[in-house]
Amino acid sequence: MHAYALAVIAGALAFLAGCTKEGEQGPPGPAGPGGSLNVEVSYHPFPAQGQWSGSGTTSYRTTLSVPSLTQDVLLNGFVRVHHYEVTVDDTLFNELPFSVTDPQPVVTYDHTDTIGAVTIATNIPGGFHQNPGVVFANGAYGFRVATIR
Repeated sequence: MHAYALAVIAGALAFLAGCTKEGEQGPPGPAGPGGSLNVEVSYHPFPAQGQWSGSGTTSYRTTLSVPSLTQDVLLNGFVRVHHYEVTVDDTLFNELPFSVTDPQPVVTYDHTDTIGAVTIATNIPGGFHQNPGVVFANGAYGFRVATIR
């Protein structure tokens, strides 16, 4: 029985060793459907203190005008919102939702999208009641909105 199993294994190996993938290439397949992609990007400087609602609370909101944010994009496309910081060497982007962890306390940012607008919301821990327009007042910060369809 042992000799029979060895013979079967040897035969299988010989068969597989004789197989190759060489030969003529087949004809090309049919062309795929045409497609298009429309990407619109807008930059918004960080809103000033007066552009945030919710003063004196732990939740603030501001709305950015984004004309490229159509119902078609909302239903069939994508919206990406980034917080950006311009540094001496580079521009850093963080996709929302995103948290600022340094310096403390942790401040979070998120967004909701409607036709023609993106609303940025931030939650600031209790005891740190400061308007985001004051925290990022030096002009090196903002939001980038990309609509993709």
